[in-house]
Amino acid sequence: MNRPRKSATKSQIINFKLLDLLPTMSPDEQLEVFERVIKSSNPAVRPRALGLGAAILSNSRLLEYLREEDDVRRNAAVEILKLRRQRSLNLACYLLEDQDPQVVLQAVQILSHLRDRQALEALIGVLDHRDPNVVQAAIVALGRIGDVRAVDSIRRFLKAEPWLQVAAVETIGKIGSPDVIPDLVPLLREPVFTSLVTEALVQIGGAQAVSALVDYWMERPEELRSENTLRRLAEMLESLTSAPPDAAGLEELLEEQVRSGDKDLRIQAVRCLVALRGSNRGLWMF
Repeated sequence: MNRPRKSATKSQIINFKLLDLLPTMSPDEQLEVFERVIKSSNPAVRPRALGLGAAILSNSRLLEYLREEDDVRRNAAVEILKLRRQRSLNLACYLLEDQDPQVVLQAVQILSHLRDRQALEALIGVLDHRDPNVVQAAIVALGRIGDVRAVDSIRRFLKAEPWLQVAAVETIGKIGSPDVIPDLVPLLREPVFTSLVTEALVQIGGAQAVSALVDYWMERPEELRSENTLRRLAEMLESLTSAPPDAAGLEELLEEQVRSGDKDLRIQAVRCLVALRGSNRGLWMF
């Protein structure tokens, strides 16, 4: 059991020494060192190897790695392009038109990491890609960028295959456009999507989102006997900048929780009632 550990330690020491000697090496020698040390499983070696690659590798070399079957080199190229941040933007956008779907997928992942609005139109164009994995990754990337201009292009995926629907719901929630709430509401009543759509509506916020969730919860009063549900409702109501929507029976149900619920449930119910009634009406039961 000790021999493999000693051998691994020796290999790690050699890798560190090679990295320390880099300034004295020729470009070809540096490349050789990179291709050796990037295979190290030592978590302390890999960041230094990636930093080395970011400094010495040309775009053409990185493109070669991206097209290789070697997972280590391909993944290293993706990580290096992420490290280069904005310097990778144009290259990644260019790669979105590559004939290899795997290269396109990697380019989308890089742009998702960068979160740069300059990539918005290019990523929207990828939504028509023939590979569904690329499409799903592009939807996620647009959510990370968070630009409302992408919403109309993503809306159609709410009626696509389930895994694309999931990505679309999550992305719409992150972007936060109230215009899509009518498209989300039907999915709220599909058990597979209920929690995802609820989260998206909470993220979007506003009176329309509150109204949609309250209508759904009022159909299922047991939901409003949950501390977590009431906390979310209270937070949404407290963040409204306009009058809360009317919801027949909601105040009565909340009053019931104030009278009969446990302490934490009562606190959230009171928060909801205060937000609904404002300073003019108050809480007569107190």
